[in-house]
Amino acid sequence: MEKELNAGNLVVRLPVNTAISSVRPQVRLEELRSKRRVVAIWGSKHQLESSRVLNTLCVLRRRLIQSQTLVVLIPTDETCKADLGLDSYQIGDALWLGEPCNTDEWDKYFGELVENPTNELVWFAINFKGRSIASGLSEGPRLFELLGQQLQPMEILDTSDEAELLEGENMSIAKQILEKQQQFYKLLTNSDDAIKMQAVYSGESADEINEVCFVYKACSLLLHLVHYYISQTLNRSYWEEEELIIGPNV
Repeated sequence: MEKELNAGNLVVRLPVNTAISSVRPQVRLEELRSKRRVVAIWGSKHQLESSRVLNTLCVLRRRLIQSQTLVVLIPTDETCKADLGLDSYQIGDALWLGEPCNTDEWDKYFGELVENPTNELVWFAINFKGRSIASGLSEGPRLFELLGQQLQPMEILDTSDEAELLEGENMSIAKQILEKQQQFYKLLTNSDDAIKMQAVYSGESADEINEVCFVYKACSLLLHLVHYYISQTLNRSYWEEEELIIGPNV
């Protein structure tokens, strides 16, 4: 509780629609309660890049805006947005990206947040009430899980919304991904053709998917063992009761 209260005193500069105003107000996190959720990530440029969190944030920027989530990146080294590659080409209108003020206070807070201070990446997420909903050490936040479980959209996700396609050499790749996505949902909802569905999937291995599959198989095995134990116990109890009633030689 004390850590949550202390987090409310941290100051951030809010993003604004530059077409309306260029003035970016500074507010404490406690002033954002009931208005914005917050994900704060503290780490060096290398940690932010190696964890792939930057790329994921940029890819999911529209979902972050729809969930009214403000992301605050607090570099532990002398790094600016340009050094991180966060230009308008990647971050769009940047209405999801806040800027930490009084970085010494942020550093102090994260230093106290970790019991044994290290040089590892640290992050936390808070909800509309200013309560902690997730945190992590060493690895960046699993944004897909957060958006699905804790940071659900507050605005309607309309299927008619056009996708944002990056200009330049990545345009063709983006179009291929969107075509695969549309093909996947079409097969998922209007077909039972397993062969065509398999063609949509990538042959490359993904650590997060492998982890989910491992947990699923482990849970399935555990359920089978529990079922077998229960069935054996009930079966043995039944015959023991029969012997008591009618005798063992009947």
